[in-house]
Amino acid sequence: MGYEVIDYPRYIEKFDDYEKIHTDYYRNLEKTDVFFLMNEDKNNISGYIGPSAFAELMYTIIQKLIYNKDIDIYILKMPSRELNCYTEVKMWLDKGIIKIWNKYN
Repeated sequence: MGYEVIDYPRYIEKFDDYEKIHTDYYRNLEKTDVFFLMNEDKNNISGYIGPSAFAELMYTIIQKLIYNKDIDIYILKMPSRELNCYTEVKMWLDKGIIKIWNKYN
């Protein structure tokens, strides 16, 4: 099974581009059939998910729930309990809405 990356977060150099880049990025989230959140370890926090990444994750979940979008949603690993989003992510994992990635997916 092959995947095509249609967009990814990137550094925004000019503040004037901020709105367009975010608009384009979220529109691409609407087009995708697989969302993969690469929540690697950061600052000694396992499975770090920051505010922007959590917003992206929730946007894809909402697409699935409200619009019945056929989208597979994966995270790299379980986030640390010390993250504010831990309880919410765990709930979506428990419900099967999102899954932890493995190479056999």
